[in-house]
Amino acid sequence: MTFLGLRWRYFWAGLAVATAMVATVGCSSLIPTLAILIKGTDTDPEFPGLKGKEVAVVCRSLTDLKYQDSRVAKDLARSLAALLKENGSKIKLVSMRKVERWTDEHNWEDFAEVGKAVGAEMLVGIDLEHFDMYSGQTLYQGKASLTVHVYNLKPDPKAKGKDKDKDEKSPDEPVFEKSLPQITWPANNCVPTAEKPEAQFRREFIQVIAGKVGFCFYPRPMEDGFADDTGM
Repeated sequence: MTFLGLRWRYFWAGLAVATAMVATVGCSSLIPTLAILIKGTDTDPEFPGLKGKEVAVVCRSLTDLKYQDSRVAKDLARSLAALLKENGSKIKLVSMRKVERWTDEHNWEDFAEVGKAVGAEMLVGIDLEHFDMYSGQTLYQGKASLTVHVYNLKPDPKAKGKDKDKDEKSPDEPVFEKSLPQITWPANNCVPTAEKPEAQFRREFIQVIAGKVGFCFYPRPMEDGFADDTGM
């Protein structure tokens, strides 16, 4: 049996069980059950507006990083871009090489300036406010704080209704902002430095941070909230 066939088999079996529950728990309790069966258990993204857009991703550090961490901002932007491409719906990513080339060759202060220069329709900008990987000299425990900004660089002049105010904002004003609570990874323990190289821990921690940012823009599995090891 194919995966799709197996999935439908479970769906109909679940539907039969849910229907049988009507006699004992009533229709009001059946509705949430049916909603989960039909829609699934993923939570909706906070900002789904990247769908169908050409998006640039930029990260900058607002604090002085150690020499060995000097590429963290670029690596975080690259990791997020990869996740958006993999999990986002019809999101077209501006080449990270193009973005990095422009930011390396120009003095810039505003995220929107970068997005316009590389021809993006929307830009996701990350302000990395804190980044650290150590809890003592011999233990890893990553800690990071950041704020996410989204800019709509090419507003739709025909937009109407509830999104009208957002679309009428200047391209220099963010249409979405979120300060993430401090990300701590692992949340409840530390990793001895003898267990893995620093570069490996840094790479894994950056991927964790990128995943937390990504959930602003694509569905988050409901079970993620029950098995979270980042203190969020």
